[in-house]
Amino acid sequence: MLLNGLLPIEMELTLSGSFQPEEPQTRDYPGCAAHMEDMTIQGASVLVYMLKDGKRQWVPHDVMGGVNMNSPDIQRLLENILGIPDVWERANDELTAGA
Repeated sequence: MLLNGLLPIEMELTLSGSFQPEEPQTRDYPGCAAHMEDMTIQGASVLVYMLKDGKRQWVPHDVMGGVNMNSPDIQRLLENILGIPDVWERANDELTAGA
């Protein structure tokens, strides 16, 4: 018997990127808002809600261990994750908050 199911999970991403500060508008330059460039995912963990030390909590499990991060297929997968609008916006906010 073939069964199908759906398991929602949480994913935690380790990100890096270059922060470009806001540049003011001048007569000869339109200026630009602060933004991130070259944002990449350095690592990923799946968070599992489980019993640990006598209480329920989110426990991270690395899903990138032993994975060649330079593989074109892996790079495409990571680009697809960052391509999700809410993920990109939250990642951008998280990185620029530390700038």
